[in-house]
Amino acid sequence: MAYRPHNPSVPLLFGYDPERDLPQNHLARLVERVVEESLPSKVASVVPGQPAFDPRLCAKVLLYGYATGIRSSRQLQRLCEESLPYLYLTRGDTPSYRTLCAFRVHMRVSRTPDGSSRNGLEGIVGYRPGGRYLSSGTHCC
Repeated sequence: MAYRPHNPSVPLLFGYDPERDLPQNHLARLVERVVEESLPSKVASVVPGQPAFDPRLCAKVLLYGYATGIRSSRQLQRLCEESLPYLYLTRGDTPSYRTLCAFRVHMRVSRTPDGSSRNGLEGIVGYRPGGRYLSSGTHCC
């Protein structure tokens, strides 16, 4: 399945422009750089239906939310529609709370017997939000 386009942000000609209006030393710019350098851009196979969100977009939203203390998928969705840093990270393409929740569950950290992480977001940034993960039968949102 192909992903939705998630190209680098470009300045807008008029209106509220997150690229121009967000300060250069803002935390969202750091999250953008870290995720772009850490997660490779994957090319997914083409299947019928609506294209999926780029995993980098969901990772940016979740990491910035964890860094600012917001973990609720519904609050993150609302902020992606209203908040300048989230608009900068998503480039105006807002994922639903279900998409964010599914990505969070999909990226759970798997641990090896020696305690090191094998995959997931913790392996990228060394951070484990809340220290708890959902069991397979738990509703995530």
